[in-house]
Amino acid sequence: MKLTKTQRNKIVNHARKLFIEETAGWIKKKSIGKVGISPSGVLQWKNMLAWGLVNEELQLKWRLEKYLSETLDLDVYCLVLLIGSDDGINLKTIIEDWDEKELLSHREKVIEFKDRIVRKVLAN
Repeated sequence: MKLTKTQRNKIVNHARKLFIEETAGWIKKKSIGKVGISPSGVLQWKNMLAWGLVNEELQLKWRLEKYLSETLDLDVYCLVLLIGSDDGINLKTIIEDWDEKELLSHREKVIEFKDRIVRKVLAN
C-alpha cells in the first residue's frame, strides 16, 4: 500500500487542524510566557503544558485514526507525538500499514520556546 501525494497532504493538514482545535487554544491561554522546558532539556512538569501535551497526544491520535478510517477509507496504524526540544514542541505524525511499513512520517514545529519560555503557537 502507498499513499498518494493528495492523501499525504490531507493527513498532514488534518493533523495540524486537530492540533489547532484541541491543543493550541489552551496553550495560548494558559502557557504563553511560562517556563516550558527545564534547564536539563525536559518538559517542565510544574506547569500545565507538559501534563496537557501528554493527555492531548491520545486525543489527537484517536481523532486522526477516525478521520483516516471514515473519511479517507484507510485501514492503517497512526501515531501522533508532541515532542519537546530546546526550541519548542514538534508535532510528529506517523502512519504505518499493519505490516509495520511506514507510509508517512511528518514533523513540524507547532510551539516555539525562547529562553525556555513558551513564546508562541506556530500552528495556524
